Amino acid sequence: MAVAGCSVDLEKIADVFVDHSLAFASENPSLDSFYKLLFEIVSMETGLSEESVKYVHHAFHWGLFLDDNSPLSLVKPRKVDEIISVSLKPDVDLQNNGVYRDKILEDYGPYIRERLESVLSNSRANS
Repeated sequence: MAVAGCSVDLEKIADVFVDHSLAFASENPSLDSFYKLLFEIVSMETGLSEESVKYVHHAFHWGLFLDDNSPLSLVKPRKVDEIISVSLKPDVDLQNNGVYRDKILEDYGPYIRERLESVLSNSRANS
């Protein structure tokens, strides 16, 4: 599924986002570290700027953390000086990432596409 007016493939973006999210979450990083590294990798592997990745990441957050049967969880700190971290839910099958990608694209594909088209058309207009 290409995004209108550019060579960005929505399925590739979703694959990269989901695959790396699940891999990073298995290391229980802080939420800040998780997104910092994820934005860098998605940017490098898709050719999108990190700002563009940040602009479209919300749908992936919803699908990976908040929806029913989402594979990731936010671990809230027990003490004031601790930070929020990311973890995999116990029943996550890392061999079946396509299920999570497909669900995100089914639920949020039009939203992601619109956000990408918007940010990419704005960056072209400012060039």
